[in-house]
Amino acid sequence: MIKSLAFKIRKALVIATSAAVALTGLTATPAAAAADFAAANAFAYVSGSVSTDAASNDVTLPEGASSISFNRQFNLGADFFTNNVGKKITLKTSITGPDGTVLGAGYSIGGSPSFRFCVTNGACDFSTWDKSELVVKNTHTNGSISAFNYVNRQSTSMNMMSQPEPLPAGKYTISTKIQSDGVDVAVDEVQTNIVTGWGTNSYSIEGSTITPAAAAININFFAQMCVDSAKLQVGDVVTPELYINDQKKNLNGGMTRFETRDGSAPNPRMGGNSSTATVTQDDIDFGLAAGINTNQDSITAGSPYALKAKLLDQDGNDVSGDCAPAAPSKPTITAQGQTLTVSPGAVKFGDMVQCDFYSAADLTKVLKTSMAMSNMPNTPETCSYDNAPGGVTYVVKTTGFYAGVPGPQSEASDPVLVAAPGYTLNPAVSGGDKGGDISVVSNSVSAVSGATSVRLISDSTGALRLSTVSQSVQCPPCGASSATATLEKTTTNGLASTFAGTGSVTMTTAGGSFPNAAWYGAGDKWTLAGQNITFGGNGSTFTYKLMQGTYGAAATTSLEVAASVFEATCSSLGAGYTTKPNAQSISVLITPISAPTAKQLYNLSCYKPTALSSTTTNLVTPVIVTIDNATTVNVVKVLGENSNVANATNTAFSASNSASGTATALTIFVTKRLITDIAIVNNMTTESGSIASREIVRVAADLSSTTTANGWVTSGTTLANEPAVIVPQINDGSFYVMQRVASADFKLMKVTATGAASTAVSITHDKAADMVNYNLSWPAGLQSGSLANVSVQASTATKLTMLSVNTTTGAGKASEIASYVVSPGVGLFSATVVDAATKDVSWWFSNTAADTGKISIYKWRDPMFVKPVGPVPAVTSKNLEYATNTPAAGTKVTFTGTNLDLATAVKFGTVAATLGTKTATSLEVTVPAGTGTVAITIESANGNGAGGNFTYVGATKVAQTVTLDAGANTATVGDADRTLSATVAMTGYTAVPSLTYSSTTASVCTVTGTKLKFVNKGTCSVKATQAGSSWTAEGVATKDITVAGPDAQTITIKAPSAGEKLIGPDGFFVYPSTNSGQPLSIRFDTPSVCKKGTFAANHVINVKTGTCKVTVSAAGNAQWAAGSSTLTYTVGKAGTTAITDAGNVNAPVILNGNGTKTNVLSEVVSWKKSTGALTVSSRGVWVGPITATATFKIGSKSYTCSLKYGTLKAASATSVKGFPATSALCGGSSSTDKAALAALKKITEPVVVKIVVVRELRDPAKYATKGQKVTRAVYVTIG
Repeated sequence: MIKSLAFKIRKALVIATSAAVALTGLTATPAAAAADFAAANAFAYVSGSVSTDAASNDVTLPEGASSISFNRQFNLGADFFTNNVGKKITLKTSITGPDGTVLGAGYSIGGSPSFRFCVTNGACDFSTWDKSELVVKNTHTNGSISAFNYVNRQSTSMNMMSQPEPLPAGKYTISTKIQSDGVDVAVDEVQTNIVTGWGTNSYSIEGSTITPAAAAININFFAQMCVDSAKLQVGDVVTPELYINDQKKNLNGGMTRFETRDGSAPNPRMGGNSSTATVTQDDIDFGLAAGINTNQDSITAGSPYALKAKLLDQDGNDVSGDCAPAAPSKPTITAQGQTLTVSPGAVKFGDMVQCDFYSAADLTKVLKTSMAMSNMPNTPETCSYDNAPGGVTYVVKTTGFYAGVPGPQSEASDPVLVAAPGYTLNPAVSGGDKGGDISVVSNSVSAVSGATSVRLISDSTGALRLSTVSQSVQCPPCGASSATATLEKTTTNGLASTFAGTGSVTMTTAGGSFPNAAWYGAGDKWTLAGQNITFGGNGSTFTYKLMQGTYGAAATTSLEVAASVFEATCSSLGAGYTTKPNAQSISVLITPISAPTAKQLYNLSCYKPTALSSTTTNLVTPVIVTIDNATTVNVVKVLGENSNVANATNTAFSASNSASGTATALTIFVTKRLITDIAIVNNMTTESGSIASREIVRVAADLSSTTTANGWVTSGTTLANEPAVIVPQINDGSFYVMQRVASADFKLMKVTATGAASTAVSITHDKAADMVNYNLSWPAGLQSGSLANVSVQASTATKLTMLSVNTTTGAGKASEIASYVVSPGVGLFSATVVDAATKDVSWWFSNTAADTGKISIYKWRDPMFVKPVGPVPAVTSKNLEYATNTPAAGTKVTFTGTNLDLATAVKFGTVAATLGTKTATSLEVTVPAGTGTVAITIESANGNGAGGNFTYVGATKVAQTVTLDAGANTATVGDADRTLSATVAMTGYTAVPSLTYSSTTASVCTVTGTKLKFVNKGTCSVKATQAGSSWTAEGVATKDITVAGPDAQTITIKAPSAGEKLIGPDGFFVYPSTNSGQPLSIRFDTPSVCKKGTFAANHVINVKTGTCKVTVSAAGNAQWAAGSSTLTYTVGKAGTTAITDAGNVNAPVILNGNGTKTNVLSEVVSWKKSTGALTVSSRGVWVGPITATATFKIGSKSYTCSLKYGTLKAASATSVKGFPATSALCGGSSSTDKAALAALKKITEPVVVKIVVVRELRDPAKYATKGQKVTRAVYVTIG
């Protein structure tokens, strides 16, 4: 059931008062008659909070409990501090569930401890926002540790109104261990002078009847009830009565509150506390509701406690009514393109309206649900359905809600049609079968219904089709999006029915972008992969979801890899590398890459913050990886760098259709760039800089790689004029690549198995006058590098044709041009695929003339095709499909077919073969030398026939068989180094071993000579290689060893900005983090250049020019290896470059409410609840004016107030000074300050306050001398 956000806030505010209510000592009055109680439908919501024995670490939950909380405080005496001087004190907390295991995944677990250690005179040290720990000083004599912990089920969606599943019933146990330098300290007053100061336990449960479990002490009930307007008159006085087990409870004004039900009311009641409500006309017109709460003490575990209630007028008459709103009036729906907008009909007594969209042809299936909302204040609420699939006539019904209670649906709106997207051809195609003609293959090819994205992926025999249906729930209620991808295999006239066993395979992901697909192996295996994001109370969780299978079978395997695994991979590239393109990102950019390799390859994007001329931004370094299992990602090849030579990289991939051993499986065009600045002009991002290099990287089937440094030549010299490289998705070892120099200006160059690309030739278009500003692209499918002509797609916004380009001259011969008008929309699809045997090109597209729910395939005949004038040779089979690239004399192939006696020539690609014996049904030819996969053409006077494809697999060499001995299949980090050995054998010859050993998983194990060392846990892959020669083939043997041990710990330190690198007495702050969550320690390695400041452990002060080194370390444990990272930068001379420190919103410092001053980085902040006073003072050496601005939000209202202070004259030159403000923040006389101060006094729940302090630094000895401008944000939690 959907509950409105406003209602959840109201509920939270009332429950927050339960602790106060529990102290009022309520008494019971005699039982009431059950017949007088309000009906169940008069309650919008009933729940209870159960307090349990505070002295116990166990809480037993009954069925249905939604959350549990533990509060603890430990008071520390003098003996404790004497025994632990110099030691770091921490608090280790865990919560065990009913099954005896520590709670983890699937639960939201909150809370972190705070530490307060004091000296005799009352001055105290506090733990900071970023470290839940404190070191004992020899002056400490007393103190405390406080911890609040809560648990509830983690929500599976980002829906703010949905409720998580209840917690499993049973016993939950909290374990809190005080630790001194990581060693448990007993909570024993005699031994260590530690006592438990106080503790509370409670749990929440919904429903009008609650049966508390063991150790329960009291229950605080809350009910939201509705008044029937038909029973009211103006001036009536409504009074609620509440009963527990039929015993009436005494209520006072603090236990009841009244509010207006209808969200459209112009002057609603605001829910103020009152024991009665005097009825107004607005109450009758817009509805009245009462919120009631009461406490039940002295309860008995296992006994039910039932809440009942009455709403009575001054005469004792029942005035309660149904909380469900009336049915809304008929809604209105309109269509603008593929966006549907609904004006909901009026709904009486509701606070929210839900819209359900249907096809007019089926009112039983909801296609989309969204909530009515207003984008601007005082504007009507509307619902919308963006990107509604076309070709559907829609209607909408609406439902009113009050506090999550739905009323009946409205009648259906009038229908509205969303036109289907597609191409309308005009004129119709010729339908001919001559070279260049377009004909209709089919208008009834199946399409995936509702697909929002469709594309073709080249494979070794044509293409795969990937169709994705995306679904999302509009905000509110902000449901998690999902994407269901369907993978199918194309044929020349439709789809293969046997692909993946059943014709198709599907995979669904949630919360992320569309899934991707690729193939691997011998072109017989596929991968579907996509982002899976779970939204929950502990933030969002990213995993990369994989599904794999074969072309021929239905069986699949699945795997999910956590974001932390990829983060560790990027971190291994060096300091600063991350998977995040920006700080707010929660996903990882990784896509599968097709290639004939044993393992699927992936392109992982790693980013590094890079300082440019006017900004700092994260620039990408692509990395080719394999995913071996859920925790192991291995780097195959790093394709870029981030240095003063190159800092960003573009890539383009082309996969070989088949490869093995050291043959190239994947060819990558790598353009390394040096970006100097990025600007946004007219909402377009513009990069400045130059091209650093153009490399061709070739990854072999065995995952070794080579790099051609100067891979190709272009006319470009800067980023702005560098031609784009357009690469076909698949090749046969050699292939052609296009450069796009400018609009309608393209060049063609050839790439072979080694070396640089050929000199590019310009491509011409013989029908360019009919296609102004055309674009060229490659169709899907295989085209050999041995072809005399290749097919490219030429297109404009309204026209499409296929261009046969002469690979020597660049001259392009166009086919028939298809002209069309496009109806845009979600799911619009157009793609082409070339047939490697015939060079005909199929056009798959959304055709408005296709059958309903189907798509079309049209076909261009190769424009070089000459229609036969009589019988032509036709091949049905041949006895040989492959040969070496230098076949021995006499290697022959025999064709079987018809009309073969008419053959005048046979060509393998462009190379003529020697004809042998021929008859009408048989033809023998001698195979010529060649490379790759080539098409065979049998020429005759009447026309040409196709002989299929022929593959050259390389010269035959003597095989060398290597047997590797690397010891046992398992190992542990820290084991003694192993000595590797191997043997080599050859059939018919005596092998001469010349072996080399290497590790293909350097992050797990390393090899030096013959010594194998295990350095991290994971899968260690070690390889023995016997080099090949002119007559022997290379021999390789591999072995995988599973290595156990702790996980690698990655520590990340953000590099300082330009201003932070300068000499300055006030310094700056570093914010290190670790993937392990282990405590961090900071060491200043060059204190003569940069030293630790006085304000916090992460306070850095640059004292002279030179190289500064700061090392951050974390100890290891059973799970994590010890780790460290060093921040290195050059300290510059003092200057005026500004410093902006964004702080850390995720770790606010907690302030108590008694006005105690707390150090927060360079600021000192306090808050006194009784007066609302929020004070701030700054600390530093240099003086100058200071402005502090506080912003915070309570409910839906935001508050901001500012204050100016500081020292405006010369002062002591070197000492650290305090700069207190003369008044409190929000203490001014303006209405804004008064409203903010009032809000600060009334805070009942934790509120995060952001305080931005701007200091204009002046030399304390010479005030006229200006220094840096420092802007620093600090965050505190109050309430």
